[in-house]
Amino acid sequence: MPSKTLGDRVLDLENLGVFLTSGLDFTSKSTEKIATEHSTTVSILYDCRARYDRDIALLQREIDVLTARLAEQKEERSKEKEEQKKERDESARRRWAFGPNIAAAVISVVLGPLISALVAYVVSRP
Repeated sequence: MPSKTLGDRVLDLENLGVFLTSGLDFTSKSTEKIATEHSTTVSILYDCRARYDRDIALLQREIDVLTARLAEQKEERSKEKEEQKKERDESARRRWAFGPNIAAAVISVVLGPLISALVAYVVSRP
């Protein structure tokens, strides 16, 4: 096979240059298209991020409100338990306060006639 002439080599280089230039143009256009799509994606992501940040802030506020409300309810519940305990203690104290009075009344009702009968018996004996 005969070697290529200088003109053939120049034509081959021109064809190769055209091929590489067209590939470079295609790559450049593809890069521009990707850049515009990327900027659109970035814009959408920023919008989503802003919405998520806002929603998270709202949820955090709701959590804070609910936490405060829960703390208030716990405090109220503990106060109610303390009041119920005081009422139970007072009720028990009142019941025990009646105990000695009732015992004295029972003793006087039961022992009063017995003592009276015993005294009458001792006095009536000669």
